[in-house]
Formats: sequence, C-alpha cells, structure tokens
Amino acid sequence: MAVADLDKQPDSVSSVLKVFGILQALGEEREIGITELSQRVMMSKSTVYRFCRP
Repeated sequence: MAVADLDKQPDSVSSVLKVFGILQALGEEREIGITELSQRVMMSKSTVYRFCRP
C-alpha cells in the first residue's frame, strides 16, 4: 500500500498499516538501519524512528 493511500485512512488504521509495513521489512532483514528501513517502507526517517523506539 502506498503512503498516499494511507492518508485516506482514519488515523488509527493508518498507524497500524504503517507499523505492519515496518514489521514486514524487519522480518525480511533484521539488521537494518533507520535510513534503509525508511526507504524500504517509503516513510520519513522520523516516522520510522517514532514507531521503532523502545
């Protein structure tokens, strides 16, 4: 699902879909940095960081 499509969803659904995309990318390659991860999921580094921080 493209980032533009996420903008049409309610906020909670959009957040869940973003996290799911991040988890899928992490499942493919566990050793990955925020920059590469953000490129793979087509989200800003700050968004990916916010969802990945402990």
